[in-house]
Amino acid sequence: MKTVLAAIDFSPVADLVLDRSLELARAVGARLVVMHVIQPPVFIADEAACGDGVKVTAAAAHAADHHLSGLATALRRQHEPVEIRRVTGAPVALILEEASRLPADFVVVGSHGHGAVYDLLVGSTAGGILKKARCPVLVVPAAERPLARKA
Repeated sequence: MKTVLAAIDFSPVADLVLDRSLELARAVGARLVVMHVIQPPVFIADEAACGDGVKVTAAAAHAADHHLSGLATALRRQHEPVEIRRVTGAPVALILEEASRLPADFVVVGSHGHGAVYDLLVGSTAGGILKKARCPVLVVPAAERPLARKA
């Protein structure tokens, strides 16, 4: 069975990513694996802040688990099989690792469209996945245009 890996971050584009992932999974008869990566905050040389970072990460994990549980229920009403993953760490590396481990036939990610300067300074998860993925990657833009209609 084919596998579609949808990487979501709970931003507004995540709903579009899920829609396209579900369409793709249905079209190719694939299982849908939805993955959310919590990126821990980065603190430099401040032990007190590190403790706060652990609390922030734990709170983010709890909130993500709650949100993912609701998503799983809704998605399973529309498609089977659906699997949910929540991990903590560097998003690009973990998404690529999961895509390889499954193995995924397709990876679907969202693009926030921040621009070249933001991507240069902060980095782009979608860009990192596009550069290193070993399977086709569908990048869903934040301002997605309507699909062309057939005549």
